[in-house]
Amino acid sequence: MSEMMAMLTPKTVDPAGCGKGSGEITPQMVAAVIHDLKPDVQRYAFLKYALDESVKGVLYDNCYLDTVNIALKGGWKLKGDEDAGTLSILSDMVLEESINPSICSVCNGAGMVNNKGSCGVCGGSGRGTGISVRKTAKRLKVSKHRADHFWMDKVRLLMGRYIEWEHDIDSALKRLTRTG
Repeated sequence: MSEMMAMLTPKTVDPAGCGKGSGEITPQMVAAVIHDLKPDVQRYAFLKYALDESVKGVLYDNCYLDTVNIALKGGWKLKGDEDAGTLSILSDMVLEESINPSICSVCNGAGMVNNKGSCGVCGGSGRGTGISVRKTAKRLKVSKHRADHFWMDKVRLLMGRYIEWEHDIDSALKRLTRTG
């Protein structure tokens, strides 16, 4: 999936040399199937896979507004100093983790330590711990108890939206391989 989206990154592919053989996928074809997705899913795809920073501001703003709406509809009970600023931090934190997932600090994302076998910390996945209770408490300026018993459910809810977006992008790109 990311290889096809990389075709849209400036200066990675010479469009003049693409599409000469039968069945080849061109940057134009990738752009066309992404264009069929919802606008925020398009922006997410361009930011995550084509590294298009020009969509970042609008995407972050829209995700924040979606988070506020989800909170209102879900009847989230904010306590103490928690306010719209807390929701903004939450929205940014989850979107950042989805776009640029953390990597294991021991193997630096390789999944192996000194080429001697799987990393014992990440189990060979190369993935970091993601958004932990401790990180959530620190970023949102809440207690660990509050982070664990209230905010982590919200983190998983928002992360689920981005997983759905990834699925939508993947499905769109798979259409290319079937028809391309």
